[in-house]
Amino acid sequence: MASLDRVLLATLWREEWRLHARLFGGGRFAVLPLVVLAMSTVGGLGLAVVGTDPATIERGIRGLALLFGLYAGTAAFVGGDRTDDLFDDVSLVLSTSETLPLDRTRTLGLFLLKDAAFYAVVFVLPMAVGTAPLAASAAGFGLVDGTVAAVPAPVGAALFAVVAAVGLLWVEATVLFALGMSLTVAAIAARTRGIPRLGLVAGAVALAALAWVTGAARLALGGGSLAVGAAALALALLMAAGALVVHDPTHRPPMRRSNARLGALADRIGDADGLVVKSLLDLSRSRGGLWKPVVSAGILLAVVAGLLGLVETIVAVRPAPGAFFGAVLALSAFTTYNWLTSVDALATYEILPVALPAVFRAKRRAFAVVGIPAAHSAYAVALLLYPTTLGDAALGALWLVAASAYFFGVTVYLAGFDPNEFLFDPARFGAFGAAVALVVVPALLGSFLPAAGMVPTWAPAAAVGGALAVGVAGVLLAVRAGPRWAERARAA
Repeated sequence: MASLDRVLLATLWREEWRLHARLFGGGRFAVLPLVVLAMSTVGGLGLAVVGTDPATIERGIRGLALLFGLYAGTAAFVGGDRTDDLFDDVSLVLSTSETLPLDRTRTLGLFLLKDAAFYAVVFVLPMAVGTAPLAASAAGFGLVDGTVAAVPAPVGAALFAVVAAVGLLWVEATVLFALGMSLTVAAIAARTRGIPRLGLVAGAVALAALAWVTGAARLALGGGSLAVGAAALALALLMAAGALVVHDPTHRPPMRRSNARLGALADRIGDADGLVVKSLLDLSRSRGGLWKPVVSAGILLAVVAGLLGLVETIVAVRPAPGAFFGAVLALSAFTTYNWLTSVDALATYEILPVALPAVFRAKRRAFAVVGIPAAHSAYAVALLLYPTTLGDAALGALWLVAASAYFFGVTVYLAGFDPNEFLFDPARFGAFGAAVALVVVPALLGSFLPAAGMVPTWAPAAAVGGALAVGVAGVLLAVRAGPRWAERARAA
C-alpha cells in the first residue's frame, strides 16, 4: 500500500505541473515563485522603510498564508468543474477512484497532501524568503552611512541566524496554510452531510470569535512558539482527518429551479439576445447566488478596515475615509467578474450563433448590474463606521465607480474568461499588479493629504479629473477586450 501511495503522490505532482504548464507554459509558470518573491521583498522593505516593525510584517506573512489556505482548500472538491471549463474533457487522478480500484478517501487525502506541499513551495516559501533582507538587518548586516556595508564579526553565525529566521517563518506560515486549507475542507465535507450553510457560517463566526477572544489568533500569527505551532499543526491534521472521514463522495447538490424573475430586467435593459440575463442566471444558480459579490465586497471591507488601523498606527495620520475606501473597495471588481465567469466558458458560445464580442459586452453589463451596487453597499457601511465630510464621501463614491470600471477593464483585457487562473501566469499577474498599483498607490497617498494639511487649491479638480481618466481607461480596455479575445479564439 505504501508503494501505491508513493506512485499516486508522484502522479498527482506531475498532474499539477502539467495542468499549469498547459495553461501558461512550463517556463512561464516556473517564474511565478520569483514574482511572488519580488513582491514579498519589495513589500517588506517598503513597509520597513515607513517604520513598520519586522514582527508585524511577519504576522502579515502568516496571515496571508492562512487566508490563501482557506482558498486553496476548495481545490479538491470544486476544482474539477473549473478544470472541465478550461480543458474540456480531461481525466484527473482524483476522479480515477470512480473507475479504478482505488480508495476515494485515501486518494483525496493524498491530493490534499500534494496541494499542501505544492503551494508551500510555490507560494509560501517565496513569501518567507522575501523577508530575508529584514532578517539580515536584524542579524547585523546593513549599511553604514548609506555607503559602507556592515558585516557582523561572526559571519557564519549571522548567516545561520538569517537562514534560521526565514526557515522558521516558512514552517510557521506553512502550518497556518495547512490549517486554513483543512478548515475549508472540513466545512465542504460537512456540507456533503446535509449541514445547512447558515449553520456553517455561524460555526465559522463562533470559531473566529473564540480564537480572537482567547488570544489564540494572536498567538498563532505572532509565531515564535513551538507549543502554539504544534497545536496548530495538530488541529490542521485533526480537521483534515475528520473531513476525510465525514466527506460523502456520492453527494450531489440538489437540483434547483429558477423562475422568470429576470425576464423583467431583460426587458428593462434591452437585453434582446438574453446574454446579460444568462450571466445573471448562471450566477444566481451557483452556490451563494447573487449574494456572492456582496459577500466578497464585505470581506474586502473587513480587510481594508483592519489595514486602516494598521496604517494609522504606522504613520500616526488617518487617511480620508471616502478616498481611502473608494479606491481600495474597487478591487472587488476582480472578484465579481470572477463570479460572473466561474461557471461559464467561451467554448460554450462557439457552437451558438453569437459573436464573442457580444458575450464580453454582456459580461460588462452584468457587472454593472451586480458589481457596482455590491461595491457601493460595502462603501456605505464604511462611511457609517468612519464618518467623513460630504465632499470626501462624494469623491470616494466617484473614485469607487471609476476605479471599479478600471479594474474590471484591466481584468477582462488581461484574463478573458479566466480571471482566476491568470493569477498563476507570471507575466499577466505582474501586469495586473502594476496596473493596480498605478491607480491605487496615488489614490491612497492622496487620501492622506487632508489630515496632513497639504491640500493645494487644485487638488479637488485633479482628483475628479483623475477619476474620470481612470474610468475612461477602464471602459476602453473593457470594450477592446471583446475583439481581442475573439481574435485569439479564432487563431487558436
